[in-house]
Amino acid sequence: MIEKGIEYWHLVDRLQRAYLLLLNEKAIEESNTPLYISAYMIRRDVLGRIKKYQWNDDTPIAAPQIPNVKTLHEALTTVL
Repeated sequence: MIEKGIEYWHLVDRLQRAYLLLLNEKAIEESNTPLYISAYMIRRDVLGRIKKYQWNDDTPIAAPQIPNVKTLHEALTTVL
């Protein structure tokens, strides 16, 4: 149970980092990794965790960096 909680925290952290990266155009331009590769890696990581731990779309989420998001589904549609 603790492992699942830690992984959920990592999931939220990854979604918030992705959201902030997408907001920062300068960081995208200066990155050595093309945006489509970063997007693929984020998507694979996030969706992989969701599948592994069988989280539902309506799972509540606390992601203060992503405005107006209350569920995992809302976070996914905003970021991915």
